[in-house]
Amino acid sequence: MSDTSSPSHISAHISAPAPLVSVCILSYNRRSDLAQTLTRLQDDPYRRLELLVADNASEDGTPEMVARDFPEVRLFTHPQNIGIDALNTAFGAAQGEITLVLDDDAWPEPGAIGAAVLRFGEKPPLGLVAADILEPKSQQRWDMAYLPLHPGHGPQPWHCFVGCGFFIRTALLRATGGYPEGFFLYANEAPLAAEVFLRGYDIEFLPDVRVFHKMPSRQSGFSQNHVFYGLRNDLQTAWRYYHGWRYLDILLGRLITGFVLLASLGQGARAAYFRALRELRDYQRRTQRRPLPVHAMRRGVGAFHGTTVTTLLSYRTLRRVLWYRGFYKDGRVVS
Repeated sequence: MSDTSSPSHISAHISAPAPLVSVCILSYNRRSDLAQTLTRLQDDPYRRLELLVADNASEDGTPEMVARDFPEVRLFTHPQNIGIDALNTAFGAAQGEITLVLDDDAWPEPGAIGAAVLRFGEKPPLGLVAADILEPKSQQRWDMAYLPLHPGHGPQPWHCFVGCGFFIRTALLRATGGYPEGFFLYANEAPLAAEVFLRGYDIEFLPDVRVFHKMPSRQSGFSQNHVFYGLRNDLQTAWRYYHGWRYLDILLGRLITGFVLLASLGQGARAAYFRALRELRDYQRRTQRRPLPVHAMRRGVGAFHGTTVTTLLSYRTLRRVLWYRGFYKDGRVVS
């Protein structure tokens, strides 16, 4: 029996010149943003699009708006907010040969979809395309954790992607099972990237494939959800896919990052920190490890280092850590 998720098999089904692209969008209480995203997709120069929305029990009229104003969109509603898991419903229903995954306040630059599709056709082992993410008004590049510091020119091998805008072969996405069950929020990209590598595919960053995503204020800093979900999900991913000194490297780095966040957010974050550690032990007991080959670990570990750097560079984290250390008080640095 042939492997229907292998690079050669899937690439044979990327038809020219315009394969169907399924656009899967996660939505939660952003009715206006989602309407703008869907309108932009309808106006995109790439015409063969299937639009799917997975709504997480929005209370602002989002499902009603989609049903009324965008009847061609396939809408999947959930009775409660289940986080990133909701996208797996849309993934399972996608009929396109390529899937574009978006947040409800993100949209591709005109021409980006066609460029990504073309690259998939040029390179059969390519499983996932990481788009460059920009804030629409300022054109500022977004989230350096999972993106190159400098975009460069032309495709480059990469280790991860930003979940608000990326492309993946649909057959491969189904073979991976999509996002891990129960991750809910934050750091959900790294395990999917690991599954892509385990199946023999490559990830590439394409600087000319750009997605616009509304950027929150940097000074809004990090919340207790960042402490819990970010730390827990990274630790679980590291334990499942990494081993040896690379696992210990990730473990130490993320524990330190979590501790810094704990200090920056005060005592209220302490429970979140230790809850993440307890859930790691439970995860280890019930989950089978899937170690990456050494060459894939060497690439993938960069996602965890990036996350650590991004966290430590947060303005609010630095400000609050300085305050706790006695250097910052009432908006000014003191000796």
